[in-house]
Amino acid sequence: KRAEAALREGEEKYRSLVSNIPDVAWTVDDKLRFAFIGNNIEKLSGYSRAEVYEKGAQIYLDSLHPDDVQKVRECFRALLAKGQPFDVECRLKRKDGAWIWIHDRAIATYEKNGIRYADGLISDITERKHTEQETRLQTAALDSAANSIVIVSREGRIVWVNAAFTRLTGYSPQEVIGQNPRFLKSGVHNNDFYQKLWQ
Repeated sequence: KRAEAALREGEEKYRSLVSNIPDVAWTVDDKLRFAFIGNNIEKLSGYSRAEVYEKGAQIYLDSLHPDDVQKVRECFRALLAKGQPFDVECRLKRKDGAWIWIHDRAIATYEKNGIRYADGLISDITERKHTEQETRLQTAALDSAANSIVIVSREGRIVWVNAAFTRLTGYSPQEVIGQNPRFLKSGVHNNDFYQKLWQ
């Protein structure tokens, strides 16, 4: 009786965990039918669990960006045929027409009653992708600036320089990153000048 109670408690905790994580847990069979899809699929994709169960993985594949469909198909094929794990980032069109970025991954397959299954997890990474794009744009803007730009840590070590710095000084980023910028001292300015600069 204690073992049965512990098993029930474990199953309840498992259901609670799967229902409350922000990601979407999934299980597909070797015919790409969903055996399980997490509750928050509707929040992520706009499609209800009933729609996803009815249409299977085809609803997922049909929602992918045309440039991403082939790589995702090949990931599923390799997973279900060879048990090869996959970890892929791709674009997905929600039911409302909005595009989001997702991270889909699966580790292994297993067999049950003669059917091969795979478990996986989908995360919405749209915010992270937008942040990465902004960072790339900011870096490109800083790198193409006409003025020399040097970013220094609080400890006084160079962590980044732009292309204008290299043109002005002749030093490559590899030569200066990690160095204290004092090696650029010209001898023209006194110590008071540098104290004010650091303050």
